[in-house]
Amino acid sequence: MFNELLLMLTTYFSAHPVAELTFILLLILIVVGLTRLFNQPILIGYIIAGIIVSPTVFDLVQHHEGIKIFAELGIVILLFMVGMGLNPKIIKKLGKVSVIAWLSQILLTFGVWLVLAYLLGFSWVTALYIAIGLTFSSTIVIVKLLSDNKEMERLYAKLSLGILIMQDIVAMLVLMVVAMFAQSYAADLELAPFIGILVAKITLSLAGVWLFSRFVLNSLMEKVAKSQEYLLLFSLGRCLVLASLFSVLGFSIEIGALLAGISLASSPYRHQVSSKLKSLRDFFVAMFFVYLGLGTSFDNIFEYWLPILVFSLFVLILQPMIVMGILGFMGYTKRNSFLTGLTLAQISEFWFIVLSLGAAAGHLQDERIVSMIIIVGLITIAGSSYFFAFNNRLFKLFSPYLSIFEIKGKKVDEKSRQQFGYTTLVYGYHRIGKRIIKTLKKQKEHFLVIDFNPVRIEELETKEIPCLYGDATDDELLDEIPLGKLKNVIITVSDYEVNLAVLKRIKKLHPHAKVIVVANTVDEANLLYELQADYVIMPHFLGSSHAISLLKKYPDNQNIFDERRTKHRKKLQHAT
Repeated sequence: MFNELLLMLTTYFSAHPVAELTFILLLILIVVGLTRLFNQPILIGYIIAGIIVSPTVFDLVQHHEGIKIFAELGIVILLFMVGMGLNPKIIKKLGKVSVIAWLSQILLTFGVWLVLAYLLGFSWVTALYIAIGLTFSSTIVIVKLLSDNKEMERLYAKLSLGILIMQDIVAMLVLMVVAMFAQSYAADLELAPFIGILVAKITLSLAGVWLFSRFVLNSLMEKVAKSQEYLLLFSLGRCLVLASLFSVLGFSIEIGALLAGISLASSPYRHQVSSKLKSLRDFFVAMFFVYLGLGTSFDNIFEYWLPILVFSLFVLILQPMIVMGILGFMGYTKRNSFLTGLTLAQISEFWFIVLSLGAAAGHLQDERIVSMIIIVGLITIAGSSYFFAFNNRLFKLFSPYLSIFEIKGKKVDEKSRQQFGYTTLVYGYHRIGKRIIKTLKKQKEHFLVIDFNPVRIEELETKEIPCLYGDATDDELLDEIPLGKLKNVIITVSDYEVNLAVLKRIKKLHPHAKVIVVANTVDEANLLYELQADYVIMPHFLGSSHAISLLKKYPDNQNIFDERRTKHRKKLQHAT
């Protein structure tokens, strides 16, 4: 009976691809709902859903090509967004010592995995791919865990994100090298002449992308940004065009997508684009992990039970110890070193992208290697999620034994506890905002201006004032902004609905921050005060009150009015 039902479903799905996709989405909803009950990352649910419909289990997917296209789009959008986070200025902010430390972590971890994989009987080429896969931690999982638990501003979270930034930069280089081998293999070319051609292509392509982005695309962004929908379409089109162009030039679409993101990394519009793409990314990335599960074969996989066990244990135990050792050597306390190590105890989704390229290059002939690493990924992602949930309890348990990871003397944590991110947000640069910003600069506050007008953003950038293009009502925008101990939020926008939305959001996320808003009427001001606004500016009320007070105080003194008029005009000239 059950087999007949499966046969009926597969027959129906073969004729109705939309129904097949609907069934997969419903299955994802059920499986992800179950994984959330156990506090697991949802991408585990995606992979399990793919395994359920795979030929290994129920074999319900007939349109593999359609799922594959969705998966490729997921990779492209994911790498595009990763690229937007790789601002070259970030490396400078990290400092030379930190960069060296993070690179040391990558090289040391890679060396350990390479030797270990070879000792377990894998060839050097296969061991190389395994080492690459086990070296990097999952950006998606870590950011998701930190943001969901509101831990993004903790010191160990900043240390984890610093390591992830360096890993993403190195991953980009690895991706280019692996793609080079894949293209060489596909073209059946000898490597030496192929490398020469490739270097020339890379040089010309990178120069072309930089010039075109700098002098054409970036200049168009100001005009495009006047419409948020058009900005999203423009940015997505930019990503797909560059990805396709690099594919035509003999590179991979992954490299093109990554470089498209990097070309936007220093743009003030990147956060708005990133926040708008999140939902789209989540859907296509879900399809990517479903496709991975779909291609997972468990035939004779248990022959690899020992490597699966060893790799999983080493990722969950040895990798955090390596991170702890490096951070301890840098002078951090055992607590922050321990929490950072636990946060990074899983393998990256980046590995699955490299894996597909390695298979295309003919380096991974045994399909069980792919399945083995997927199983290791499931185990380590699940394990690290539980580590994260109980990290403070685990620290108390192991604290007496962690002193070996600390160096004696003063720790750098006190110096590193300086506030990360912005302490004051100013919504709106026009009129009131300009005067407020002048005062903040005099007080040397660490502030950020958010404005929806591209012309004002350009003006702010010219004046080297920290700014961000964005819609104040965009709930996801605040998740993209690096906020430290937020002290003040000043909303100079006169739109009551905007003030209301931002006030509610800020008071929910940062209840101790002081929020100053603008109101046009007494009723609006009273409602905003009821919603816990700390102060309401009423420009018309203040202006009229001031004018009346002048008339009462100096009813017959024309000289005073002449003097005030002259001073006021000078201020207005400076304000324009």
